[in-house]
Amino acid sequence: MNSDMEVNNSEVSQSTCVINGREYLMKYSLRIFMVFESIAGCSFESASLKNMIILFYSTLYANNDSFSMSFNEFVDALDEDPGILESFKVWLENEADKRKLLSPQKEEDIDGSKKKP
Repeated sequence: MNSDMEVNNSEVSQSTCVINGREYLMKYSLRIFMVFESIAGCSFESASLKNMIILFYSTLYANNDSFSMSFNEFVDALDEDPGILESFKVWLENEADKRKLLSPQKEEDIDGSKKKP
């Protein structure tokens, strides 16, 4: 099992992961959360392991037309190589951090002080 993950810092934020010898594209987009909600029946909250695994599955499903792994096969692959899920968590945190940096500050400056009216 190979858990390679490449970080590609292009304009469109995307990476790849390898599961069972196949390379899959990962892009952070609204689509991954829509797929998550369709599968889980609720909005994404990162507090649970189950939600993290479903979001990872949703990411691969939303971005790869050739992704045909069943959810059980996917979980089996994660069981065999836990580094795959850990790499996804790091990728997801990096994507969330990028969006925080790009969003405008409202109440506080970057240094944490309150903006003056």
